[in-house]
Amino acid sequence: MASSKSQEGTPEALYPIREVALRTGVNPVTLRAWERRYGLIKPRRTPKGHRLYSEADINLVHRIVTLLSSGLAISQIRPLLEKPETASEIGEAMATTTWKEQAEALLEAIRHFNENAIDAIYHNAFSLYPTELTLRRLLQPMLDNLRQDRERLELGAAEESFFKNYLKYRLGARIQQQNPRNSGPRLLFACLPNDHSEMELLLNAFVIVSHNYRALLLGENVPLAQMTQAANKARCQGVMLQGNVAPTPHIIESELPELVQKLSVPVFIMGQTAARFEYEISAQGAIPLPMDFHPLLEKLNTQLAHQDYSPQTN
Repeated sequence: MASSKSQEGTPEALYPIREVALRTGVNPVTLRAWERRYGLIKPRRTPKGHRLYSEADINLVHRIVTLLSSGLAISQIRPLLEKPETASEIGEAMATTTWKEQAEALLEAIRHFNENAIDAIYHNAFSLYPTELTLRRLLQPMLDNLRQDRERLELGAAEESFFKNYLKYRLGARIQQQNPRNSGPRLLFACLPNDHSEMELLLNAFVIVSHNYRALLLGENVPLAQMTQAANKARCQGVMLQGNVAPTPHIIESELPELVQKLSVPVFIMGQTAARFEYEISAQGAIPLPMDFHPLLEKLNTQLAHQDYSPQTN
């Protein structure tokens, strides 16, 4: 953190772009795009050209995120920031088509198996909008629609598989690229036994890694009995298990408590399994997490707040 003199002569705290990204959940690429392409933020610069942001800048970023969450396009934000008294009235009129148009374009690209067109929509969305917002407003609804169309349409299964494999590659690659840059706790990610929710696991891991965590991805079909050694060898500070179906009584009553007992780090359960079996999971010493990204992150941060998570080499 740097500082400069305010108009009153007192030191003003200034923050580098990485710290702003951690505090706001908006990645550095998006912050730069908001500055260069739309003039929404005007950070100061060090003599070497590095961006420094004030508390006012950070508050502005939070306000932009709030406006975007209402459904506005990034190109519609600046007039509302310049005339805040009209923001509510204008915003309500404009916040209707942004995500719908992107979803229609994405669906058209999927229907034609056009990976280049999907790439353009994917990269544009993640460069202009916060990670959680893009997933919640564009990618998750698209996955839900494709799942519903799987049996109904002639090529429904092919379209769903095509897009899911595309996303698995993109999200997995992004997680692996981000891991070495992060310094937070390292977490092991896997699906519960007999649960095929790897797509949801990747979506959650993607969001969590965007908040400075590091991920060890194991995916599906890993026995719980093997996760103790895997987590210990990888020096993980937590185990994240994804589930969307009802676990067997043996998993809940035997395998899960055995995993919790053998590990010295928390075991978290995500997905519909956590929502439907919250009491049973908690009774075995594991920690169920909310379905939505924001409360999930808040609970995860709280649970891991006092752990030592200094990065270590293997």
